[in-house]
Order: sequence, then structure tokens, then C-alpha cells
Amino acid sequence: MNTSKHQEDMIKKIEVLTFLVAMTDNVSQEEAEKIEYIAGNIRMYYQAQPAVEEYEKSQDVEKAISLVDLPLTVSINMFEPKDHLEAMYKELEAMNMNKSESPLDDFEVLLKMKASEISNDYDRKVAMIAVEDVYRADGEASGVERWAHLVLGKEWGMSIIAVNRWANENLMPILERGNKAE
Repeated sequence: MNTSKHQEDMIKKIEVLTFLVAMTDNVSQEEAEKIEYIAGNIRMYYQAQPAVEEYEKSQDVEKAISLVDLPLTVSINMFEPKDHLEAMYKELEAMNMNKSESPLDDFEVLLKMKASEISNDYDRKVAMIAVEDVYRADGEASGVERWAHLVLGKEWGMSIIAVNRWANENLMPILERGNKAE
């Protein structure tokens, strides 16, 4: 499955958000590994998008699944350059939040700026799922990671609970059906 240029751009923007949220309490080894592979999951969510959108309307899994190539798979591009994450790291260094009088406020502004680059509802839901997948990779969800996730949700007008419900009710049935043999 080939992703479009828009989707690849979104994957990079979402990876930046996952990195920012994870680094709020220092990126753990497990989170770093998850960030390394999260693009593959996101590509699968994009592969499933036409089916998910149809399923939301019709609740007919077979009708929806007929709109996509099967099987739905996690697509990982090994040794994929992560220049966008390096650029984000340099941007953070340049901000020098350690010398700020209100580093959390500065970080919130940065999160909102990066969130504003994602305007499509489906892209936002995928981002919310990916962000949570990354910061929960180490088995912990610190208060500051949860806060950063909530900032994104508030910026986009969606709650973590609502996105998780949407994923369970609309995305997961398609992924489950899309991974079964014909």
C-alpha cells in the first residue's frame, strides 16, 4: 500500500507530536523504540481510512472492507530518515526552556503550534492514538505526558476518551477484519 504525499507529511507531523509528548518526562527506551516504529502503525491506519469512513456510515464491515486492499499491514520503512525529529530537537534546544520563567507555558504554546499543522479530523484521531501508544509504551503514563495529550485534544476539540471509543467502535473492527485471511 502506497501512502500519499499528504499522508507521509502527516506521519512526520504526528511523529513530532509523539516525540514532544514522550519527552515531557524524558523519553524512555520503550518510548524511543515505539517512536521508531509508530509510522508503520500510522500507515496501516491510513490504509484502512476509506473502510473506516464507510464503516462509520453503514456499520457494514464487509461493504467497508471491500474499499481497501487486503491484508491491512503495518508498513515499516527500515532506516527511514528522521530528520523531522532532529529538526524538532534543535528547535527545542533553541527555545532554551531551561532559562524560561514559565517552561510549561512555552511548551504548551509549542504543542499547540505543532497541533495546528494538523487540520483533518481523521489525521487528528490518528495522532491522538499514536501519541497515547508512544507514551504508554513504557507501561507508565506520567501526569505531564497525560497533560500534553490533553492539550492536543483540547486544541482539536476532542477528548482522549472519545477518540479511544471511536477507535474501538470504528477503527478496530476494520483492522481486525482487514487482517483476517480472505
